[in-house]
Amino acid sequence: MWLSLADWRCSTAAHDETLFRFTRGRFLTDEAYELAKRHIRFNVDELARLAVQAAEAANKGPRTCIAIEKLADGMHSKAIRFTMDNGFQAVGKVPTPNAGLPRLTTASEVATMDFMRNVLGTPVPRVLSWSSSADNPVAAEYILMENARGVPLSSLWDKLGVRVKFKVLEKVAAYQQRWSQVRFTQYGSLYYRGDLDRSSSSPGLRYTDKDGNYAVDERFAVGPSVSRQNVDDGRADLGFDRGPWDTVDAYERATGEREAYCTRSMEQLPRSPIAIHYSGTYQPSRETKLFAIESFLKVVDLLLPGDEDISASCIWHDDLHVENVFVNPEDPSEIYAFIDWQSTELAPLYHHTIEPYILDYHGPPFEGLLDRPKLADVKALFQDEHDQAAATRKAETLFTSMSLLALYRYLLHKTMPRLFKALEFRQTDCFDLLLFARNLLVDGEATYLGPLAKQQEENWAGVSRILGTGTKAPLTFSDDVLQKIKCDGAGASAAMALMGDVQRMIGSQYFQARGLVSHAQFAELERILPKARDDFVRAHARNAKEERELTRAWPFDIPGSRCDYLGLERTRA
Repeated sequence: MWLSLADWRCSTAAHDETLFRFTRGRFLTDEAYELAKRHIRFNVDELARLAVQAAEAANKGPRTCIAIEKLADGMHSKAIRFTMDNGFQAVGKVPTPNAGLPRLTTASEVATMDFMRNVLGTPVPRVLSWSSSADNPVAAEYILMENARGVPLSSLWDKLGVRVKFKVLEKVAAYQQRWSQVRFTQYGSLYYRGDLDRSSSSPGLRYTDKDGNYAVDERFAVGPSVSRQNVDDGRADLGFDRGPWDTVDAYERATGEREAYCTRSMEQLPRSPIAIHYSGTYQPSRETKLFAIESFLKVVDLLLPGDEDISASCIWHDDLHVENVFVNPEDPSEIYAFIDWQSTELAPLYHHTIEPYILDYHGPPFEGLLDRPKLADVKALFQDEHDQAAATRKAETLFTSMSLLALYRYLLHKTMPRLFKALEFRQTDCFDLLLFARNLLVDGEATYLGPLAKQQEENWAGVSRILGTGTKAPLTFSDDVLQKIKCDGAGASAAMALMGDVQRMIGSQYFQARGLVSHAQFAELERILPKARDDFVRAHARNAKEERELTRAWPFDIPGSRCDYLGLERTRA
């Protein structure tokens, strides 16, 4: 049974602009741009009609939609929940313009959810209907899926004791272990075979299952990577090699070739989110970026781990934070669903996030992977605080966080050695040189060259494929180049220290998620930012020229220079 929205008892009207606008918070930098790439109009009537059809098919009888609810905005999608008269709920997910590659991003997400749910036995919401084309009655790409059972882990996590938290982490690790046992013959992203360009003659999916058996599934295929590293910061608009790749060497080399191509092609390079550059510090240039990328490409093959076990192509959920895990509220260790599989990539195991973001650890580094924290040592970190009660609370919170991380690492070490080996490789110089090369388009080229220069000075002690085999180093910096690298590195450190000063002035909590803050935080920052900028410029500028440079380099918009938030959305609508 289908009724128009006018006849429904809905919590939100279909054409209320809040459905299409980003309403989760405000942006401190380039707000007009950030809002525009998260604004999308679509036909809610049609999406609701599809939800009713799904409910009728599931319940074999007529149904009525009684409520429409916009869920919290994702950074790359909208989500609308539809509730039927019998309690059946479906969620419609619509990718926003910044989600990634048109058509491919949605097609890959649906195929990935199917494979994870029906082949690997991972709890994932069932897809009810979908379209990877905007040429449909909804007027947008969409995925309509069952509403996840239970509650998001975020609603319970802070209330749980350490033992229960660790039980949850044990369950997460068990799924990760299952994912790590399945090895694919290619690197890229997963699709239904029919959704890829027919001219490419994509072969069916080849992989080794958890029992070591070779498997072929003609429904699926590996196609271009839709990972965030291949689409963010303007990369989505450029035509470089996105795979698939047959070897880990080709996969890693494509990273450098992508960064080089984008660096050469972009009219304006992205602004660094971690540093404030002006004439008193290092200033980024295409030449230095390209030199760093070319240096990476000369050594990349020697940075790879010798252990093929951790280089194999695996499928993974790399964003397992507490909002993406749904659990039984009566027993949080029972996981009902992992959500948000957008931008999933088949990548080397060592590149996947082995320690889930559920751990949310931001404390001091451990000296060794299997070190265990001592409460007395943690309390000593807060001994200079005047409020001893507050200091004790902080110490106990940090100790709990450190203990969970230590327990998780010990669990992997004792029961999941392959995952622990991947974790060990992630602590090496080689991994750092692979990882940081992924974002040289945006920042870090000066600091990236520093470790390469240090490896040369130390006879490549951190690169076992050179040190242990007598292989000739493929990269040699002259004395003049070494001196420039040292100078640029010092300037880059100064630029990052300036951003650190800003963090201390206004609070590190405002440096999350590309400048996203809550509405309450935004109201407070609008009041304090002008003075903070003026204080910052006075503290660091030595003359009028530097005052102008630092004012332009200030990382946040200032009230009066930003867009009219509501006016912008009215115009766009």
